[in-house]
Amino acid sequence: MYKTYYGFSGTPFSKDVKPAELYMHGHFKELASRFEYIKQHRGIMLLTGDPGTGKTTSLRYFLSTLNEGLFFPVYLPLSTVGVTDFYRQLNDRLGGEHGHTKSLLFRAIQKRILDLESNQNRVPVIIIDECHFLRNENFFELQIISNFNLDSHDP
Repeated sequence: MYKTYYGFSGTPFSKDVKPAELYMHGHFKELASRFEYIKQHRGIMLLTGDPGTGKTTSLRYFLSTLNEGLFFPVYLPLSTVGVTDFYRQLNDRLGGEHGHTKSLLFRAIQKRILDLESNQNRVPVIIIDECHFLRNENFFELQIISNFNLDSHDP
């Protein structure tokens, strides 16, 4: 009834809104420019906001802007796992060699990231959704995983 009254062709504010149909207000344009910055300069970015403010929708927008010939997006929605499961999940999504211990998984993850960059000319983009549930130990592991060449290289 309200769709007809207001002349809507679809349901407003639906969770499955296409990234191209998002309203680009000033704050969203600023976020989009920060996404562009992180694409160009690499590194770690943290996106925070109150529940329901569109963080995941913004991530879907960001993913839609990635050229899959240049980037390798990895989306991890399961953030409540322990360290070894975190490594296993990341390694599986990256397509790394299987390993059963943390050290083997660590090597497989770093090897796969370097392979993507060096041999395929693709930048891995790892997105951890619902990161506020991530265990502190996994935050420490992210720092360790992203340490290449004595922290002088950011593939």
